[in-house]
Amino acid sequence: MNPNSEILDDSDKPSKLEEAISWWEKKRLIFNLCVGITGVIGVLLFGTNLWLGDIIDIIFIGILMNVFYSLGFVIEALNQHYLKGRIKMENWRMALFVLGTIFSSLATFLGSFLYFHAIDIQPF
Repeated sequence: MNPNSEILDDSDKPSKLEEAISWWEKKRLIFNLCVGITGVIGVLLFGTNLWLGDIIDIIFIGILMNVFYSLGFVIEALNQHYLKGRIKMENWRMALFVLGTIFSSLATFLGSFLYFHAIDIQPF
């Protein structure tokens, strides 16, 4: 074995997909805090009293928002696999993260308003 080949070996260097997973997972806590805080504010503003079903719904929405958050990595994986990395996703990550966090936070806040007010709406 050529001793110089070890210097050129990139096996310790993370792949593009590993690097993408790491980037998105490091931001997940920030995302959850933003969405969670807006959810709590929405519940405090619009919720009157919470029942067990309401708490289960809140947990479900939190899980659903994290599934949507994972789409950031999925887009990168699809780019790597199908487009062979032609789109430089690392240039778009922060914009996708910020827009996705804002959208998810607003959807959570608006969702809490609709959830607690839809209960009070009487059919015709």
